[in-house]
Amino acid sequence: MRIAPVVDANGSQQRKLDKSLLADDGVDFIKECLEALDKAEKAHELTNQATDSKSPKQGLEPPRCHHALVCQSLKVKKKNKNHGRRFFACPLSFDEGRCDFFLWEDDHVPLALQTLFTASSSTRFSESAAEAEAIECVPLDIEASEEEQRRAMLTNLRLVFGHAEFRSGQQWAISRVLRRKDTLLVLPTGAGKSLCYQFPALFLPGITLVISPLIALMNDQYESLPAALKARAVCLSGSSDATSKAKHAAFVRDLLVDKLSLIFLSPEKALGAGMQALLALPRVRARLALVCVDEAHCVSEWSHHFRPSYLRLAEVFRHAQCVLCVTATASRRVVHDVLRQLRSRRQYQVESPENEDEMVLQMPWQRRNLALEVRSVRSNEERLRHLVHILPELSRGSKGGGGVIVYVHQQRQTEELAALLREQLPSTWRSSGKVLAFHAGMASDAKEKVRTGFARGRVRVVVATVAFGMGIDKKNVRAVVHFHMPSSVEAYVQQVGRAGRDGKAARALLYLLDEDAVHFRSLLFSTALHRDQLRRLLSLVFQEQTNETHVVAVKYASQRARAGGDLTLVSLARDWLERHLDLKAATIETFLTLLALET
Repeated sequence: MRIAPVVDANGSQQRKLDKSLLADDGVDFIKECLEALDKAEKAHELTNQATDSKSPKQGLEPPRCHHALVCQSLKVKKKNKNHGRRFFACPLSFDEGRCDFFLWEDDHVPLALQTLFTASSSTRFSESAAEAEAIECVPLDIEASEEEQRRAMLTNLRLVFGHAEFRSGQQWAISRVLRRKDTLLVLPTGAGKSLCYQFPALFLPGITLVISPLIALMNDQYESLPAALKARAVCLSGSSDATSKAKHAAFVRDLLVDKLSLIFLSPEKALGAGMQALLALPRVRARLALVCVDEAHCVSEWSHHFRPSYLRLAEVFRHAQCVLCVTATASRRVVHDVLRQLRSRRQYQVESPENEDEMVLQMPWQRRNLALEVRSVRSNEERLRHLVHILPELSRGSKGGGGVIVYVHQQRQTEELAALLREQLPSTWRSSGKVLAFHAGMASDAKEKVRTGFARGRVRVVVATVAFGMGIDKKNVRAVVHFHMPSSVEAYVQQVGRAGRDGKAARALLYLLDEDAVHFRSLLFSTALHRDQLRRLLSLVFQEQTNETHVVAVKYASQRARAGGDLTLVSLARDWLERHLDLKAATIETFLTLLALET
C-alpha cells in the first residue's frame, strides 16, 4: 500500500492512498511481458535492425537441463495430436544418465518473448483467427425486425451451440448486449448464464472479457465452449512457473495481433498493473466490446461470497463498450451494489441514459422439480441419525452418476461427518459409492480428485463447506443437504440450485437446530469491523510510523508524486496486521479498498 502526499491549496501535504497496489495477484507476467516488449522495441529503434524479418528462434539459447547442460531440440515423431511439435530435452543418452527434463519449445520463455516482439512489431494487425477459421453463422442485423432477429439467433443457436430454443432470460440479455447496453441478469443455477456472453462473443467485433472468481469455474467454462469459439479463447490462471510465463507472453502476442475473442481471468488479474496497462493500449481498448462479470453477487460486501477485488471492477468497466453482470442470487442490496458499479461508468464518459430498472432481469429461482424441506431437530445426534437413515433414499436416483452434496459449517466437520457416514451407512449401499470430504484447506490435487470423481459419478456423496459449489458443473445432483443452517438466504438459494439441474426430481433438505443460530450470531460479532479497530488501522496507515509498530516507511523520489512531493511506501506485514488488529485479511483489504475508492 502506498501513501502519496498531496499538496493542498495552502501548500500543506496530506497523505493519500494509491489504489494501484491494493490488489496483488502475485507475479505479474503480463506486466513483465509489456516491459520486455518495451525494452525490445527501444533496442530495435537504436540498432535499426529488421528483427521481424528474422526467424524468432535465431540467436536464442536453448534452456539447460537438470545437469546444467544446453538442451537439444527434438521433434515428436509419433502420429498423435503433438506430431511434429518440437520440444527440449537432456542432450545425454540414456546410457550417459539422461535426466527427465522436458519443455515444449513454445513454452520456452525467451522464444515466447521473441515471438511476441516479432508479432507486435508488425505495422498492421494480422488476419484474425476468426477470419482464418470462419464460423458458419447467419449474420445478425440488430436493426432488423424482432422476428427476423429471433430467427437468425435461433439458427445460430442451433448451428453453433446445438440448442433448439433459448431458455428464459437468455435472449433478452443477449439482445441487450448486442445493442451495447449494460445489463444485470439474475438466473437460477443451471439456467444457462454462460450462453449470455458466449453467444455475443461470436458476433461482437472485438474482445469479450469474462471475469470469474474461481480457476475451476473458468476451466469448466473454457472446456465447455463450442470448438469454433474455443479456438479464439484463452483462460489465464495465476500459476507462477516458467510455462505459465510463456503462455502469458503468447496471450499478449495473440491479443495484439487480433487472434482472441474471449478471455477468462480472475478479478485480481484483471486489476493487475499488467492487465490494466494492456487494456489501456489504444489497439486493445478500441476492441474491448464486452466485460462479463460472472458470479456478480461477489460485487457486494453483503453477499455470501464477497471478494474485495470485485469492488474495484469499475476500473475495468471504463475500458468496455458494454458490461454484463450475471449471477444466480441477488438480494435488493446486491442489486443496488451492482448497479452502483455500473453507474460509476458515467464518470468515464460512458453513456447510460436508460432507467436502471430496464437494465435488470431477475428470473424466479424456484423450480417445479426441486422439493424443499426443512426439518427441525433437537440435537446433533438426531440429525445425524436421520441423515444416515435418509441418505440412501436421497441418492436412489444416482444410478446414472448423480450424487448428493452435504453442507456443513467448518472444515474439520467435513472430515468428521464423512467418516461417520462411511462408518454408519449400510454396507450394501456404501459399497456402491464413495463418501468424501471437501474444503478449502485441502491440497489442490486432493480437491481436484474430489471434483472430478463427483462430476464423473465415482463419488456419490461429498460432505463440504461452501468452498464446494462454484465451478461444479454437474446436472444430475439428486439432493442438497444442509446439515447446518446456511449463512444467508442467498447462500441457501445458490446452494440448493445445484440439485436437479437436469430437470428430473430432486430434493433439498435443511436441518434446523437452535444451536446453529447461536453460532452464526457469534460469527457476526467476530467478523464485524469495530470502531476501535478502524482507528488503529488508520493510525498505522496515516500517522507517524515507528519501529515499535513493525511498520517501515521509506521515502523515495517518484514521478507519480504530486507537486514535486515524495512518495511514501508504508509496508504492513499481513500476518502481523491480522494479529495486531484481530481482523481477517479480507476485512482489512475491504476497508482499504473502500478507503481508496473514496480518495
